[in-house]
Amino acid sequence: RVATEAEQFTAANAFAQTLFISKQISQAFSTYVASDLINHAYDVPGDGAAIAQAQVAGLVGAGQFELQWVNVGQNIATTFFKVTTPKGVGAAVEMFRMSGTCLVEHWVIQQAVTNSSNPHPFF
Repeated sequence: RVATEAEQFTAANAFAQTLFISKQISQAFSTYVASDLINHAYDVPGDGAAIAQAQVAGLVGAGQFELQWVNVGQNIATTFFKVTTPKGVGAAVEMFRMSGTCLVEHWVIQQAVTNSSNPHPFF
C-alpha cells in the first residue's frame, strides 16, 4: 500500500528505536523489514532480512546507540546515530528505500570519531 511521508517517518523512527535503542532485534525485523531486503552494507554477506538480522545482532549487542535524527522523503528513510562500542565512538548513517512503510533496501555509512580540531565533530 502507498504510505504518506508521515507514515513512513513513523515506521522508520519506530524501526530505529526498536532495533537500536530497545535492542528488540527480531521484533524490528519482523515488523518493518521486507524478507527479501536488498542489502548494500559492505559487512553483510548478502541479501535478505534473515542475513541482515543475523549480522546486525552482534553489532547492536556490542554498542550503545544514540539516535540523533530521522529524515524521510521520496521513499528514502535516513537515520543518524552516535555509536559507542568498546572500540570507541563512531557515527553511523543508515539509509533505507521504503515501499509503503516497509524497509526494502539498505545502505550504511560508518566512521570512527577521532581527534579533531573541530569543537563539535559529527554531533
